[in-house]
Amino acid sequence: MSASPRNLPEEENSSSELEISDTAFENDLNIQGPPNKKRRSILEYENTVVESISSAGERVGSGFKALIKVEKAKSSAGFNRSILAELQKMNGTMGKMQGSLDTLTTNYNTLDKKVDKLNASHNTLNKKVDKLNASHSTLNKKVDNLNASHSILNKKVDNLNASHSTLNKKVDTLTADVGTLKNDMVDVKSLMFYVRVAENARRFERNERPLPVPFIRGEKDPLLPDVEDENDIGRLNTAQVKSYLDGYDIAYSANEERRHLKSKLRNALRLNNPFQFS
Repeated sequence: MSASPRNLPEEENSSSELEISDTAFENDLNIQGPPNKKRRSILEYENTVVESISSAGERVGSGFKALIKVEKAKSSAGFNRSILAELQKMNGTMGKMQGSLDTLTTNYNTLDKKVDKLNASHNTLNKKVDKLNASHSTLNKKVDNLNASHSILNKKVDNLNASHSTLNKKVDTLTADVGTLKNDMVDVKSLMFYVRVAENARRFERNERPLPVPFIRGEKDPLLPDVEDENDIGRLNTAQVKSYLDGYDIAYSANEERRHLKSKLRNALRLNNPFQFS
């Protein structure tokens, strides 16, 4: 656990940063360097390195390298601590290292026992392989039975193919019905178009807000601006005007001027005020 600011010596609790290179905090332990170069942060970084050393014996060498780099950098920056404190910290580190070595020895003994168990499992596996070979003969017999069942399945497939042919005929009939329904929908949309245009002409005379006029062909793009009067038509670009003309099934030539296209749209919607489009 790192020391709190109130428990640190006055020198270590200073808010000034030391002139230490960032390379002093590079290490092989994947430990992040201190957030700044204040004395307190550097001491906390050292404590983290020491704790990492004690947690795994194989990282001792890398840990000491990291500590040596920081100690050299601290010395160059004028950050000195008492030799007694350093010796006490090293003594504690050596004790933790001894505990780590004891743990490694215990782990080695445990691994040796696991190897013995693995050998016993190998013998058991051999017996299971023998049983598997015996099962192989039984499997062959089942395959023979499966081949006999395959013949029966072929007959069922033939019956399914006959049913499929009948289904295709029904689908063809349904497709024809859908085509007829689509034509009917076009007629309904055309009727709705003329009804809405007539209603909007009446609303225009009464200064009422017009109703949306649905497309006859396809659906209106939600991003296409709404058209309620001549001003809305005047703000449309060429592509937008053509989208409206296509939707309302109004014929036009490919090279027709935009002002003529806008006039066609206005006339179709019966917005017949004298207005010159650009």
